[in-house]
Amino acid sequence: MNRKDKLITNGMLTTTSFLWGSAFAFRKMALAYMGVFLFNGLRFGVSFIVIFSAYLIIEKIKKQKKNPTLSELGEIEQKPIIWQIKSGILIGFFFGVGSTFQQFGLLLSDAGKGAFISALYIFFIPLINLLVLRKKVEPKVWLGVFVAIIGLFFISLGDNFNIILGDVFFLATAFFYAIQIIIISRRVIYANPLFLVSMQLITCSVMSMVLAVIFERGNTIEGVISALFPIIYTGVLSLGIANLMQFIAQKKANPSVAGIILSLESVFGAGFAAIILHERMNAPQIAGCGLIFLAIILSQIERRKQNGDRRVYRNTQGEDEVCSDKASEKLTSSRR
Repeated sequence: MNRKDKLITNGMLTTTSFLWGSAFAFRKMALAYMGVFLFNGLRFGVSFIVIFSAYLIIEKIKKQKKNPTLSELGEIEQKPIIWQIKSGILIGFFFGVGSTFQQFGLLLSDAGKGAFISALYIFFIPLINLLVLRKKVEPKVWLGVFVAIIGLFFISLGDNFNIILGDVFFLATAFFYAIQIIIISRRVIYANPLFLVSMQLITCSVMSMVLAVIFERGNTIEGVISALFPIIYTGVLSLGIANLMQFIAQKKANPSVAGIILSLESVFGAGFAAIILHERMNAPQIAGCGLIFLAIILSQIERRKQNGDRRVYRNTQGEDEVCSDKASEKLTSSRR
């Protein structure tokens, strides 16, 4: 990849992390006008329209160009559409639960802290793989977990050693995001990524809307209108355009570099929370967030070696993944 392509690719990834991080502040703003479930239902619905429209357009272009199928190219053949729909629903369930916890966290705690604590999904992934799938975890991951725990200690120190309920919700978010990512990594190589993300989003939207009807009272049309900007920003830009840019950029990006750039989401989240919501952290909390960010960076270090036209990546799950270029570009998650 030449210098120009590298700049464009890294620029797209930086923009993605910017849109993801900035969304924390706008998501917290929306909670002043409506309930958690309604807001999630609306933003996921808007994002579904964006992603699914992109999927239909791309599929139409492919048919016009008469591109060969994956199987003809010697790549992994996609599973039947019903399998992809079921996979999207399963992924959407865990993503929806995680996003709900995150919204409640934003309701009860600071957006800046939430951006860092939620990013700890990067450590839950190898831990779940170890406990459930019996896969080994690299020493660097344990080091990252240790540093992250110290970071959480400093955050609680800033709150007089109180771990408030909102912070617990952020930790729950990280746990469910980790499950979502593990399922994605195992199923996306057999599916169309944009279609899978679309099914995930519509599942989250429907699930949230049903919960809004059952549990929420006081939502109004006026509230929806007042929160229109956060809905559009988080639905179109953060969940829609950002994820499309991520898919495009990661086709060329080095996985290690991509992971580090995307982890800047937590930094942008804290920055926007300070600028827009006027949130302020004390010295221990800043130190704690800095340690968590350091832990995230440590976890992104990957071992890469060439094996013919196939690559071996040491991923955050602590295992070697051997995959072709086409499959490796799909090992990603759609978030926020």
